[in-house]
Amino acid sequence: MASADAFQSEFQSRALTGHGAPVSIPGFFFANVLRVELDEKTRGRLPRKIILKTAQDEYQALFDNESRVYEKLAQVQGKYIPDYYGIAAINGSPAHLLSDIGGITMEDEAMPSLDEKTLREGLKGPLEAIRRAGIILEDVSLKNMHYCDGLFMPLDFEHAKVGCGVDEETVHEDVADQIDTIMGMYHRRQKGIQEARRFKILG
Repeated sequence: MASADAFQSEFQSRALTGHGAPVSIPGFFFANVLRVELDEKTRGRLPRKIILKTAQDEYQALFDNESRVYEKLAQVQGKYIPDYYGIAAINGSPAHLLSDIGGITMEDEAMPSLDEKTLREGLKGPLEAIRRAGIILEDVSLKNMHYCDGLFMPLDFEHAKVGCGVDEETVHEDVADQIDTIMGMYHRRQKGIQEARRFKILG
């Protein structure tokens, strides 16, 4: 993350202050996603570390959709996805206020090499819980899957579909397809990381 700057926003008719900066991961910089550490005097019952994801004018519909998805997934917040506290305001712009789950993305070079069984079982829990809530993730990728202390947590629900069928066969097939997609990306990424390290050593 870039160096933290003084920060102020509004949430539920009160001011929040702290220090924060845009989130960055290898190969990506998210100017509209801020990682913030709140001041004790203003945070109230909010966690000390939060994420604020601001709406972008041309993507307001995606912002609204993500809000609906988090509301539909209220039962799995904190376990399989970040806690969602609602909408704050930064300089007049709306922003999702989320818990900071920490961890790393599966895209990160620090992502450990996991065996097939561990990876599949770890991904199944959150993906199945989301799908059983009638949600289909349309943007499954390594950068949208965080690895936190041995657990997997999906992020970024802007493109997710709401109100999808939840019959057992459909849920099973959709989750299996998502896991296969992530597995393929993960193995290609791990191979690339290993090759880069090998050439660096040889060089």
